[in-house]
Amino acid sequence: MAAEINKPVDPLWLQQSEAEALHTQRRRISIVGLIGVTLPALAWLIDSTFNDACFRDSLSHYYYARLSGDLFIMALAFAGAMLVAYRGETPRINRLASIAGIAAFCVAFFPTTAPGCEVGSFTARAFTTVTTDLPLIEGTAPGFQSFPFVDYIHYASASLLFGMMIYFCWFIFPLVSAADINPATGQITMIKALRNAIYRLCAVVIGVTSTGLFLYFLAGLVADVPFWNRLNLTFWCEAIGLMAFGLAWLVKGRFFNTRVMGA
Repeated sequence: MAAEINKPVDPLWLQQSEAEALHTQRRRISIVGLIGVTLPALAWLIDSTFNDACFRDSLSHYYYARLSGDLFIMALAFAGAMLVAYRGETPRINRLASIAGIAAFCVAFFPTTAPGCEVGSFTARAFTTVTTDLPLIEGTAPGFQSFPFVDYIHYASASLLFGMMIYFCWFIFPLVSAADINPATGQITMIKALRNAIYRLCAVVIGVTSTGLFLYFLAGLVADVPFWNRLNLTFWCEAIGLMAFGLAWLVKGRFFNTRVMGA
């Protein structure tokens, strides 16, 4: 791919030098990466440690878990804010990152539905109707649905977010700048080639897991797929895809020291 013309310092960062702006950018990118890599494990670990909980059918179902639900919302919202604040090589890339950030907000604040557990009872952060005119306050309601059709908003936002993950890993991160060209050969450096291989491997992993989720959705329209939730395959597809995306962002942010991933 042809080298891009080096962009000027973003006007929003005129108070910073170009080196300082780049450091700030990479720090934001690394934060997004850390959230992607650690969120699935942390949500499960906190829920299994502090709650009498099952293994949730999907990562999104941890929205309803005590403590893990708060972590899920805050982590996605923070990642969304970092994506909106992202400054890429072109204004178009900035807009795409903002779209991904808004999708992350929607995944966090428009939850999936259904309990997400096969066990008979468990502790949850569920929506409920509270009755206060009784000697004891009671909560009653089917729960697990904030309003009608919220699940469609959630699924659409999650699909958009995963689609943006693939697009960034396959098309945006591998873009070549002047600093990535070896002046002696006119070819991209070995370090940049390594980073690009990681980006595209992550894109493939996200694509495979997303395809699995889509096929499950199609199969569910015509028949029950009981083994899917029993094996928590939605959780594993989401977790692996999110972790692959997080790895790509860590590489992009040079989280792994400069000797490994290049300055």
